[in-house]
Amino acid sequence: SSSSSNSRGGKTKQEKDSREYGGGASYALGYPVALAVWQGQALVSDRGRNCIAALDLVRHSLQPWAGQCVSGRAGYADGPFEEALFSGPWGLSVHANTGNVFVADSGNNCIRLLNMKKTFVSTVVCDNEKMRLPVSVASAENIIYISALESNQILSFDGNDLKVLAGSGVWGYADGPAAQAAFRGPRGMQLDSTQNRLIVADLGNNMLRAVQLNTPPSQTASAALDDLAWLTPYVHVAAPTAVSNASGSTDQKEINVMVFVGEAGIYHDHVVNGGLLADDIATAMNAKVTVERKAAAFANLKGFDAVLLYADTYSTANHGSLAPSEVEGLLDFVARGGGFVGLHTACACYQNTSGFVEMLNVNFSGHSPYMDFAVRINTSDPNFHHAHDFVVADELYTPTVLNASLSVVPVHSLNPQTGGVQPAVLYHPYGNGRVFYLALGHDLAEFSDNPSFLDILHRGLKYVTSPPPPPP
Repeated sequence: SSSSSNSRGGKTKQEKDSREYGGGASYALGYPVALAVWQGQALVSDRGRNCIAALDLVRHSLQPWAGQCVSGRAGYADGPFEEALFSGPWGLSVHANTGNVFVADSGNNCIRLLNMKKTFVSTVVCDNEKMRLPVSVASAENIIYISALESNQILSFDGNDLKVLAGSGVWGYADGPAAQAAFRGPRGMQLDSTQNRLIVADLGNNMLRAVQLNTPPSQTASAALDDLAWLTPYVHVAAPTAVSNASGSTDQKEINVMVFVGEAGIYHDHVVNGGLLADDIATAMNAKVTVERKAAAFANLKGFDAVLLYADTYSTANHGSLAPSEVEGLLDFVARGGGFVGLHTACACYQNTSGFVEMLNVNFSGHSPYMDFAVRINTSDPNFHHAHDFVVADELYTPTVLNASLSVVPVHSLNPQTGGVQPAVLYHPYGNGRVFYLALGHDLAEFSDNPSFLDILHRGLKYVTSPPPPPP
């Protein structure tokens, strides 16, 4: 979360910071995600306020620059800076020759251009299929490079053609020729002109990767990719390895799981983490996994054994709401014997949708700042035999359990600052189905290299996809 208080209703750290730098300006940062320096100013891509702000590096004054910083209004509109609309702007790149600024407008699947002399926003390229969720842009003299997080690829645009430079689109890790290379959520990106290559932050693999270009982009408008080479000096960790399931068995029946990551959240990397979840579950749980962003999929869950919801609708109107066909489809799916796993922010989703909160039996009340804390497990619980206590870096959620007599709570989080104890896991039956909620899951490290977190998640999926015991 972007909040440093115990709930999102209080003053955020960004609001405090903006007053320190703001010099009385009526604008407070919402969720700053990228910076670029332009003529003595730090341009800030504020994803939470759907705009570009500018910090004067001498006077320390923060001002709205392009888009609707004060209202935070999202949308799509070209025009003068004060009239333009963005939707979740992310990466920025200052063009060296012209001084104009490219913006990865992630919510609109567009690259936008700030003409700094004319103070005018225009559109460079949009593509809802090939360029899904652009998060970073790097500019050369006559070509731009784009990191598309959901497409899981690196693209190039020369003013005429939007092309795939690197990445098959498959979620994973692979070096090699362009069409065969694989990423796990390419994020930040910079052009290294001295070596004629792109340096890409491959978030899910915890690596920096190099995309080698055949010819310098300053000499050609359509530089082709030669190889995607492993940039050995920059590697942070080795390629990820599979994590065994909770029982250590590999002979369990195949299950079909939907991982729902939504499309509205700004506080968590649901697309990246959802891909990591899908990758892990498929390997560790012998599962077929589908990553879904549209809630309309809840209306027809035929063929699935379980739904795992890891999304953030808290920032949307009424905390997000499900259409009648969607909530009816989801609740009927679970009541008829399906499984439901809610992860971390699931307790803040659809809070005004009748039936959903009652099924989950937990509601969002707030959380601590990001910190280290201990997780204690009741190993006498039949679903947690041979599990182990551990320490995790996360937001310590303080969820409200609605009906204490309904759910079993075998795992707790210990707050080192207050000494308080909060539910970290709860589970219960729902009709003929089962529900499991895990309050952990904010940070990427938990999804990629925390075996204790993954073990709890695997146990939850095993619980909700196992047939209930016969009645006594």
